[in-house]
Amino acid sequence: MGNTVDLERVNALNRAFYSDLQSRHDLALTQTTLGKIFCVRFAVGATMTVQSDIDNAWKIIEEAGGNALVKMGYNLRFAYHLEVRKVLTGKSGLYCA
Repeated sequence: MGNTVDLERVNALNRAFYSDLQSRHDLALTQTTLGKIFCVRFAVGATMTVQSDIDNAWKIIEEAGGNALVKMGYNLRFAYHLEVRKVLTGKSGLYCA
């Protein structure tokens, strides 16, 4: 991620994503900055956590990510294809939450 405009867009997207998740009372996430990138952290460590808890949390996180993309003007189908491209080729111009 080489330029400031991309970094600003990624940070705006991640902040919108985090803001949506912070309004929930059934999920606890934290935020941090790594380098100059605003990041959202999901840590699992409670002794009573079971796989279904993680699966449910991930569904909420995915939904919030989709909502943030739409709010920022991204086409979800396009964003999905970029993610698939990144997985298959290791190259992508869009990094998001």
